[in-house]
Amino acid sequence: MIHNESAAAYHTRPAVSAGLLWDITQECPAYAYARSVFCPEEKRIREETKEMNFGRAVHFAGLQPELWEDQVTVIDAKDYRTKAAQEYREMARFAGKTPLLAADVDLIAKLRQAILESAAGPWFEEGACEQSVTFEFGASPEDPLGQLSMPCKLRVDCVAPFAGGPLLDLKTAQTANPEAFSRACTTWGHHLRAAWYKDGWLASEGERRPYVFVIVSKTEPHLVETYVLDDRSEEWGRRLYRRALAEVRLALEEGKWRSYSAAGEKKPTIISLPAFAERQLIEAFAAN
Repeated sequence: MIHNESAAAYHTRPAVSAGLLWDITQECPAYAYARSVFCPEEKRIREETKEMNFGRAVHFAGLQPELWEDQVTVIDAKDYRTKAAQEYREMARFAGKTPLLAADVDLIAKLRQAILESAAGPWFEEGACEQSVTFEFGASPEDPLGQLSMPCKLRVDCVAPFAGGPLLDLKTAQTANPEAFSRACTTWGHHLRAAWYKDGWLASEGERRPYVFVIVSKTEPHLVETYVLDDRSEEWGRRLYRRALAEVRLALEEGKWRSYSAAGEKKPTIISLPAFAERQLIEAFAAN
């Protein structure tokens, strides 16, 4: 089901998201839980960085410019080193707004222009932006994750305005270089995200759509590139989210989100040197 709602309303929905699954993949269920909507409000860990706020502001400028005045607070400072700037930042966050340094306003305007003038520009201008989608894996007999049925969600940056058009994911980066984006996939879980969004959209709307990343460079000349992950990379993302989804189901059933060690394990966990370090040692000793 598609919901036309605010980002705040989306984030308070008690459902599984790609971010939660990636946190489990990179860390552990307990780490992910502490940052998720499943954790009680008063205990939840919130992480807001300057980069996150910048990216959110770019989304408002490029996808929902009509909300800029209501959702973004421009702070007249070059950085957050002064106490006054820090206080204004916290006031903006408390009010549910995105704090943005005045020094970044001109850059965001340039990025917005670059996005609109790119090949993806018409999609963003004419498509449906910031669409929340809820679904349940297991709702269909054809669903391969029927045994893991639970409420899930995703929020698409933009849905292209034609049948079978792509789901668009707008991202800022220092460079739009394809090699840099390929490396970023392993850091930020873009392969898991692409698989989750494609499968979630299919489960919700019964429609297959490609998933396209639109990368705009923060470095001049602010190049904009579009990327699609190959089938192999996407399948790795699918395998990762399914394994993480099984962890969520177990945690919800047992009421316990496990840490890094195996459930119930009280002895120290045995670890090994990383494979690359062992290869270096083998080569070093072989040389002697």
